Amino acid sequence: MAAQGMAILHTEDHERQNDAHINRMLTILGMGTLFALGLIAAALIWRDATHMNNPNETPSQIVVVAATLVWGSTLIFFWSMKLTPLFSYRRYLREIRQGLFREAEGVLVRFDRETTFRDGISFYAMIINTGERGDPEDERLLYWDVRLKRPEVDAGAMVRVKAHGNDIIGFEQWS
Repeated sequence: MAAQGMAILHTEDHERQNDAHINRMLTILGMGTLFALGLIAAALIWRDATHMNNPNETPSQIVVVAATLVWGSTLIFFWSMKLTPLFSYRRYLREIRQGLFREAEGVLVRFDRETTFRDGISFYAMIINTGERGDPEDERLLYWDVRLKRPEVDAGAMVRVKAHGNDIIGFEQWS
């Protein structure tokens, strides 16, 4: 059996791209915050609280409350839907670079096409059998990062993986 060579899946380029994406999202968030603060400041200046019975009092309050509510809800949505997954992926990339790893070799039992969500990151589940074929005691559940190109490998193929915990960080298939 000829081996193609162990392909290391995550590179420093992945970290740079993720960090650049985080910086873009934080820039957008910062610009939105400045816009909301500018709108609130303009409404407070327009209010002109220097005299009683100002006709601008109520509209100014409505603008301030509306801007605060809209920006607050946008901030919560943006942070949870855009930034939290990026921060989770950053942590994941740092952990797999620094931690211990092990290599396992065996027969591919299953490589799911549906994603699974774990620790804030999406993965494809992969099961390999490292012992006697058909023995469920020898099956290992591993996770393939969805952001990486999924290899075209069929059940029954001989594979060797380098794993950090259950996360695949290196992959090799024999023909």
